[in-house]
Amino acid sequence: MKNNCYWRSKTGTGTALLLFLLFLSGFLGCTPFSDDAQVQVVTDVNEFTPFSSSPREIACGPYSLNADTGAAVIAWEEKVWGDTLRHVEVPVSGLSPGTEYVYRVNGAKKDGRLVTAPADAAPFSFFIVSDTRAGAAIASQIAEQMISVDPDASFFIHAGDMVIDQDSQESWQSGWWSPLSDLLLYFPVYPVMGNHEAGSPWYPRYFSSLGGKGINYSFNWGRIHVVVLDVNQESYITGEFLAWLTDDLQEHRDADFMVVCHHLPAYASNPDGENGTPYIQEKLVPLYEQYGVKLVPMCTAISITLKIISTTSFPQAAAPRSMITGFRLKA
Repeated sequence: MKNNCYWRSKTGTGTALLLFLLFLSGFLGCTPFSDDAQVQVVTDVNEFTPFSSSPREIACGPYSLNADTGAAVIAWEEKVWGDTLRHVEVPVSGLSPGTEYVYRVNGAKKDGRLVTAPADAAPFSFFIVSDTRAGAAIASQIAEQMISVDPDASFFIHAGDMVIDQDSQESWQSGWWSPLSDLLLYFPVYPVMGNHEAGSPWYPRYFSSLGGKGINYSFNWGRIHVVVLDVNQESYITGEFLAWLTDDLQEHRDADFMVVCHHLPAYASNPDGENGTPYIQEKLVPLYEQYGVKLVPMCTAISITLKIISTTSFPQAAAPRSMITGFRLKA
């Protein structure tokens, strides 16, 4: 399926001209220079057609996120004036449920892949990875292994600690975009705010289309409901936060499987005798049990733990080595 906004033109090139045309396209709507016209989404690579405008100078990405049964978002960072970066997000609609697509962004070196959520209880697989800030070389190896192990997976969740310096775009470039570029092309991404991303101006820029600035949000995939939380500090668990979480869990209580993801572990076990995060145990675990949450993956300790409270599982692993876990869920 192609993006509907697609025209032909013989207009000249140049950064200044591109900026002018981007500005003009805001008034004219669908033009060959609009962001929408820079994306094509198809089920067969033979359906791609030539773009009508000059290629964008892609600096980061592209990547996909916020996929559902009939839509997704394709995003990237592009250079528009010297080293000035512009964030671009293109919503794509009219897709079919449970379908694998290939997408192409004008100027990107490689095509991307995305899968839409199933409309029924069809089985699917997904990955959870974390703490890739451990090193670009290790992160690249993990990305390669994920694609190799399960190329049919639907998406991946990154459970936090993506970069060393959350405020530095260079750190995001070297620790996130470069080593994970193929992974981000191949699977839609759902991030979790880690303590190393706290306060970053780049994190919400990249992930806000997920809702809640990409920090506290939820999504459905088939009969599975996933909730992503930032509880890296006890002060974040406010009355408003608990009300939102309770409403969300209550609303989706009929899901076949509920997953809640946050970076800090509710429970942990390591040589230092750490037992996890007491305020999460006190304030959140009872909610998970009450509403039938089945899985709470989390990371950031030097250990691997699987603690089962009632029917809720709390697998946890990570630093100083990165962690990768795959799940296949079948209703």
